[in-house]
Amino acid sequence: MVILDKQGWCLWKCGALDNDIIVVCRDEDSGGYPKGYPVYMEEELEILGRYDVNHDSLRLVHEAKKLAGARLIAEGPRG
Repeated sequence: MVILDKQGWCLWKCGALDNDIIVVCRDEDSGGYPKGYPVYMEEELEILGRYDVNHDSLRLVHEAKKLAGARLIAEGPRG
């Protein structure tokens, strides 16, 4: 994405989230994006894609982001 590379963020109308608009940021250092939208870092979107998260789980993650600004993290192997 050219806009993401240039300014570090973009707005995205996400069909998987019932067409909610989200902010996609390159990384935590990206700034200047409009407030009031759930923010997803590229790394978080990669995690969601890697684990092929089902729709119900995706909606749960999205609600946590909207209500509390939650962050999605990948947990390493336990043991």
